[in-house]
Amino acid sequence: MPDSSELQAQHDELRHLIVGLSKHSVSKSCYPELQQLILDLERSRLLLDQSSDAVMLFAVPSGQILDCNETACRFLGRSLDILRSRTLFSLIDPATEEQAARLFSDAQIGILRKETFTSTFATAAGTVFPVEISLKTVKIDRSIFAVADVRNISERLHAENVLKESEARYRALFEDSRDAIYMALPNGDFTDINMAGVEMLGYSTKEEVFQLNVEQDLYADPLVRRQLLQRLSDDGCLKDYEVLLRKRDGEYINVLLTSSAMIGDHGSIIGYRGIMRDITGHKKLEQQLLQSQKMEAIGRLTAGIAHDFNNILTSILGYATMVDLKLAEQSPMKKHIGNIILSAERAAVLIKRLLSFSRQQKISMLPVDASSIVISTGNIIAEVIGQDVTLDIMPSNRELLVNADRGQIEQALINLITNARDAMPHGGTLRIQCEPYLLGDDFIRQYCYGEPGTYALISVADTGTGMDSKILQKLFEPFFTTKEVGKGTGLGLSIVYGIMKQHGGFINVESALGSGSTFRLYLPLIRQEKDSARTRASSE
Repeated sequence: MPDSSELQAQHDELRHLIVGLSKHSVSKSCYPELQQLILDLERSRLLLDQSSDAVMLFAVPSGQILDCNETACRFLGRSLDILRSRTLFSLIDPATEEQAARLFSDAQIGILRKETFTSTFATAAGTVFPVEISLKTVKIDRSIFAVADVRNISERLHAENVLKESEARYRALFEDSRDAIYMALPNGDFTDINMAGVEMLGYSTKEEVFQLNVEQDLYADPLVRRQLLQRLSDDGCLKDYEVLLRKRDGEYINVLLTSSAMIGDHGSIIGYRGIMRDITGHKKLEQQLLQSQKMEAIGRLTAGIAHDFNNILTSILGYATMVDLKLAEQSPMKKHIGNIILSAERAAVLIKRLLSFSRQQKISMLPVDASSIVISTGNIIAEVIGQDVTLDIMPSNRELLVNADRGQIEQALINLITNARDAMPHGGTLRIQCEPYLLGDDFIRQYCYGEPGTYALISVADTGTGMDSKILQKLFEPFFTTKEVGKGTGLGLSIVYGIMKQHGGFINVESALGSGSTFRLYLPLIRQEKDSARTRASSE
């Protein structure tokens, strides 16, 4: 087999011969084949020189450069004559030399193949740029050559890096978002979700969420999702749509959903992507604010009506009393006037209760031990509560001084105990407990009211029928009652609410149907003994 110098000489001789013939006047009729060969070679050279890729011819196995197009010379910043003194191995990155050498070795034993790999080229000025080399070994006559198509991939790698950086930024935004971000298929299977979404739904890993079906496992009402999908199909997107989702533990959460449809090449929907924000806390705050505003409005209205009605009632009672004094004891009208006076006095008691709810009633505030109020109230109701109810009185083991009207607090407790007894028609357990309570930020975040500090907490818990969420929303409104007509005025709990507000405290309730109820009264202590207080978890 000729060595590389012989191959180079043969190549140059043929090239010079063809170029020399093309410069002479050669008759096409005499030399048609030669003329066509010249045209084909010139056409091929023109095409190769116009290529944006470098095309190079190498000797095997030395790797010496035999020929190349103008693009290769431009890439490397060297002339063809200079390049002929170089080899492929002197151009590429040493890390990729083994791939080319293995290709050349295989060619020498008759295995001709093609391999594509990435490497780097260095220009005459020392600039290094990345290239993609498609190297192929061929056999012409008895000689083996290697042809390389070399492409400068600087722009491609730059675009790939930009894309990777963009994807990294997107992934960082995706994962770091405090809102849940997801992608799902039309059938409801998740294809991606961030950790905020995983945690919002009550799961530990993405893999657990990927096993879920959005419609069947998450939506409280699957029909709602079908309606949303129809809107997405019609409009392509929807924004700030409120839905009710079910967490892993069965708890329901209010979610604000913004979603859009992903359209495939054929115009059909191939999936959905969106953002979910848990607004359960906001909804709770909103309901509490509305409830508070409603109670304030009702209180002002009640106070106004009570004052006006009290003025009218005072006149009725005054005139009725005057008539009663002037009537003889034997007068048949004496009895009727007495009924008028009795009814007016009952109405006065009702007005007093309304004023108590609206915080307009005068009270006498003195330092008093909250535990002593619990003990005295327990003694009052112990004999009348009924033998089928177990009464459990649990006062605090230390003095809890509060600034309060003792009679008003006792009245509030009696009202709560009376309701608890009515909620246990077949008997049960009634527990009245007093203890110190350190109110912190967790409590304020949960209930959206209260001031940090130490309180006397008086709780009244029963094992009765309990109440649902609809009843709880109206529980402290005047004249609202669940009792039969004639068995309750609906003022008992509204009076308790007003008393607590007037004392600078507050009341809350926990209840569920069939699980009893627990009312908690919070009265601020006169002395803030935070360090020595026996505290309970403020999330209770």
